[in-house]
Amino acid sequence: MSTALRILPTLEMGSLSVAAEVQDPDVRWEPDAPGVLRLVEGAVDVSLSFPDRAAVARFCRRVGALRPPPAPRS
Repeated sequence: MSTALRILPTLEMGSLSVAAEVQDPDVRWEPDAPGVLRLVEGAVDVSLSFPDRAAVARFCRRVGALRPPPAPRS
């Protein structure tokens, strides 16, 4: 298994772009902070914090609507 985290600062003040390569991360809501979603695999540990339940619901809807990209043609 190969996990990687690459942090790339952007030119915009206060902005940060992060790319994490994972295969099968553990995804869970933090029990002590219900608005915080954690993705953990190996050295990669990413927390997403949402301001309210409506933002959490919108995020869940968007992720739920995603479909895997089509397999490449051989």
